[in-house]
Amino acid sequence: MQHSRYKLAIFDLDGTLLNTAAGIEAALRHTIKELGYTVPCNMSLSDYIGPPIEQAFSELAGLEGDALRAAADRFRAQYSTNDLQKATPYSGIFDLLRSIQALDIKTAVATYKREEYAKRLLHHFGFHNHFDVMHGSDNAGRLKKKDLILLCMKECGNHDPRHTVMIGDTAEDARGAAEAGVDFIAVTYGFGFHTANNPLPHAPIGIAHTPMEILLFLKQ
Repeated sequence: MQHSRYKLAIFDLDGTLLNTAAGIEAALRHTIKELGYTVPCNMSLSDYIGPPIEQAFSELAGLEGDALRAAADRFRAQYSTNDLQKATPYSGIFDLLRSIQALDIKTAVATYKREEYAKRLLHHFGFHNHFDVMHGSDNAGRLKKKDLILLCMKECGNHDPRHTVMIGDTAEDARGAAEAGVDFIAVTYGFGFHTANNPLPHAPIGIAHTPMEILLFLKQ
């Protein structure tokens, strides 16, 4: 059996396991319209897929404090009720997960998506059969990506960051990996790293353009 130096591979959800753009953008547009704002027709909302949703309402509508929290709550209600399952697994992602399991690497999910929503999505698409641990955002939004990574490591019994790798598509994923002291693999098929306007804050050990390319870096 082929082995890897990694004992744990932690995945982001939005833009790494699932293309959730349709549902998130639909809920964003609906909420922004309800609040009385407009989104320019030529503007892409994809930059707001992955980071905490409060960032979108802060930048698009200039909201802060209680108004910002109320907008985020309204978005989550819309998204959870009407748009959550408007998502598609990336082609090849299940083949990748089966290959990782064959390498005897534990797998986890660390996502800024509200944990209850993330678990619903993972079960709906059958990802729960491929992951040992899953942690998402708390209701208060206090947990950072570093915290989620460390929670996954602790629950998987892996306390050595040298044997852990974070896989994701945004600067938040890269930054969280750096702060947790673990390696990082960037993926370009998601939302965050497909343009030169999104520099990496943490040098990756590899950049994968398809899910199966991730496997190449896990075998090193």
